[in-house]
Amino acid sequence: MYAAELAFELGRSRVYISAMKSAGFCMPGGAATLEEAMEWLRAHPTFTTTDYVNRRRDTRLVKDRSRELEAAYLAGYRARDAELKKEVS
Repeated sequence: MYAAELAFELGRSRVYISAMKSAGFCMPGGAATLEEAMEWLRAHPTFTTTDYVNRRRDTRLVKDRSRELEAAYLAGYRARDAELKKEVS
């Protein structure tokens, strides 16, 4: 089964399967059986999606901050460039 099918069979979301994979669940060729998933979940009784979801959120925050810094840098560069052009003319 592929991730979407596995999620349906487990009664979970596709994000849940992605979190399992991130935590070490192997899906060679992008597929796994329901039995393999159940065995992995039994072997990892404390598994939650919390760390996976929080890490994705933190990554988005870092990317947003990076975009803000880049925009500020470019704005400063453009202002400096405009000032130099005024001095030259």
